[in-house]
Amino acid sequence: MDVHESEPRWDVAISFSGKDRDVALQVVRHLQQRGLTVFYDESAREETVGRDLFVRLREIYTRQARCCVAIISRNYVAGGWPTFELQAAQERALIDDGYLLPIRLDDADVPSLPRSMGYASMADLDAVAELALRRSQRDKAGRTARVEVTPAGSAPVSAVSPTPAAEPLESFERQLGHELVEIGDPELVRRCRALPEDRDAWTGWRLAADLVRYLGWNTRIRTGTALTCWRTGDHVFVSILPAIVLDRPHRTLEFVLAGEGLFLAATWQSADPVWQRFGFEEYHDAVRGKLADRSGLDTEREGCLLVLRGRGAEFAFPVVPRAGNPEALCDWLDEEPQSLPFDWDRNPALGSPRIGVWGEAHHTPSDAVVLIFMVYGGWTNAAHYALGEALTSLLPGRHNRYLCGPGAMRVTVLLTTAEASGWQRVEEDEVNRVVDAVHLGLTRACAAHDGVPLPPLPGHLAVPAPSAGQRAGLDHALECLGSQEFPDLSDDWAPSTAQWLKPRHSLGNRVDLARRFDFAAVSSPSALRDQVARLEGRLDPDE
Repeated sequence: MDVHESEPRWDVAISFSGKDRDVALQVVRHLQQRGLTVFYDESAREETVGRDLFVRLREIYTRQARCCVAIISRNYVAGGWPTFELQAAQERALIDDGYLLPIRLDDADVPSLPRSMGYASMADLDAVAELALRRSQRDKAGRTARVEVTPAGSAPVSAVSPTPAAEPLESFERQLGHELVEIGDPELVRRCRALPEDRDAWTGWRLAADLVRYLGWNTRIRTGTALTCWRTGDHVFVSILPAIVLDRPHRTLEFVLAGEGLFLAATWQSADPVWQRFGFEEYHDAVRGKLADRSGLDTEREGCLLVLRGRGAEFAFPVVPRAGNPEALCDWLDEEPQSLPFDWDRNPALGSPRIGVWGEAHHTPSDAVVLIFMVYGGWTNAAHYALGEALTSLLPGRHNRYLCGPGAMRVTVLLTTAEASGWQRVEEDEVNRVVDAVHLGLTRACAAHDGVPLPPLPGHLAVPAPSAGQRAGLDHALECLGSQEFPDLSDDWAPSTAQWLKPRHSLGNRVDLARRFDFAAVSSPSALRDQVARLEGRLDPDE
């Protein structure tokens, strides 16, 4: 580690959680009363507003202060910016013993700090101020080296370039982030750190897809389809294609790996019409009559690349890491897609996989109460097999899958039977188990679609099979349902000749797949595996 001389601007830099601001202000005032200059965010707006915070804050905490007072608390440990600031301060402390002066507010554990480190409390403010004052006096007298941290074999930390060496396309501009956006999923962060800088196109797409899914369900960032992802040093770039119809142009999100998280530093965007959203007709004209030559990919992504080629797009940074390579994952066959539930993910006209219309329906001739939902889009063959296997194992004799057309499958599940007067005979526990089984089947289908390995489905989780009379009722309901995606329901119960009624005592949100199937919980492979384990635990009669 090299040491370079540099003149600090402040005597003390304060690092704290915004939730502990009142305490931090007490510390700042105490230090200032001793004549010390203090870097405190609210009094140094000119240092941060309009600046790249990752570069500027790192410079402040590694070079521009003579010591750092960190106010440690549970809020501090859980915060994104405090973690980033502490990492920078620790880099300085590696070659400047005594630089970090921690004040503990509670018993929060800080994994990155040694357990043997000495802490002060708020009762020790005089002692902390005295230590800071002595360091300042020694430094000004020239008895302490003024340092710039440079890990061996690398550039100075403060000089780390916020952008890669690649020259960006002329129309793209880099806009600094003004809001803290963090990807905190440990598995996603680990994969970003381990991403080779010469990664292949398939690896880049898979990681980008997982990152975009996480952002969509855990942040306010709304995006189009993931194109690719790459890493340059500590910077991770996620390239996202223009959306179809929705007003979302192409964007490349630039993240920085810091501490245990991945933080949004900047967004690359262009005003060029080439990179703006796709119209519905434009997209479908480009993909009409085409079939991907392989399955297991996102054909909407590949279809968007066809549109961009048709627009004459130039593929270079920041759209892709290497100029001239759009990172397409398939070639195209001039064939009409089949309607069978196979190779749907080779048909770019079907769009991304999703769950559509859902609802309960009471079939009055048979008293069968069923849950009906639609499975739409380019699900992979593996996902179809996983869903079928799970529903067959978990709901023997209780479900039916009906192909309504290319990319549209109706799933009907028998919940129970009930008289028109109400649900007095409903076994609530059993119905809830049926709904949990549906959710488990969908989660396992998501895992198969994303290529996430799961252990085999346990054989003892099945919901009890329906009686012969209930099964006959389901068959009668399916016959009346025919090819409809969902029946027209009546709410006229007294008396009614309608075949299909809204259940009088609905389970409400308990069968609302849009609410109960927690898409946010499956926004990363590790979270998806956790949800599978939770659902299997709920279905296990021995738990």
